[in-house]
Parts: sequence; C-alpha cells; structure tokens
Amino acid sequence: MTPQEAFEEIKQRIPTGTPLLDALSEFVNFYASTSIDGCPKDSDGDMLLFEWGGPYSWDKCVSLSLTRQFSSNDEDGEYDWMQQLHMHCRYDASQVNLAAGNEWLHGQDTDAFIQYVLSAPCTETVKILNMRSLDFEMHDV
Repeated sequence: MTPQEAFEEIKQRIPTGTPLLDALSEFVNFYASTSIDGCPKDSDGDMLLFEWGGPYSWDKCVSLSLTRQFSSNDEDGEYDWMQQLHMHCRYDASQVNLAAGNEWLHGQDTDAFIQYVLSAPCTETVKILNMRSLDFEMHDV
C-alpha cells in the first residue's frame, strides 16, 4: 500500500460523523493492520503520533489528532522522503481548553497505545462534547 492509498482508505473507514472514540480506535487499528511500501515500522519508517491541545494562533479550535508519519530511505540507506497523514478531531474552543501534549507509539504495542489514547485525560475531557469537524490531510514534510 502507498501512503496515498492509505490516505484514501482511512477517509473511507472513518466518515464524517464518526464518534470520537470510534475514530481514534479505527485509526490506530488501521495503522496496526496495514503496511506502507518502503516504510518499515521496525525502523521508524511508519510511526504513529497522538497530539492534543488548543486553541492556537493558527487554529482557533481545540483538537485531538492522530498522525501517521511515513519516511523512506533510498537504495544507499539515505533519507529520501517523508509524508504525514493527519486526522484532526476539532472542538469549539468556547467549550474547552487543552494544554498541548503528545505521545508517540514506541515499538509495536498498538493495544497499549490505543488504551492510552482512549483513556487519556484530553480524550476524557472532550468525548462528551459535540465534535465540530473531523478532517484528514496529507502532506510532504
């Protein structure tokens, strides 16, 4: 699977209106069950990041985000390219304010990571609120 194919598939798996906990679970499960060509997970070629916080000067919403980061090396083992696939779950900042934080998935223990994500204080804080938007984006780094 290519990064672009992963982007297209995750948007199909998590449509607009998906509840927060379901969206977070599906994103992590998709990471665990798929491989990206040329981006091995065991050498940090395919990594997962959970971020939260806001509002910020560049985004007036509060958000919980999962980012899948793809990086690839050329035939000589030198850095070649990097892309990031983001899922942003945004909330109205008038309802909540979150101090910024993040947590990387280390190793392959996605079960422990998903439990962390689902029970994190930031998730507990926003899960009862109405999500303003569920957005996906992909870009080069």
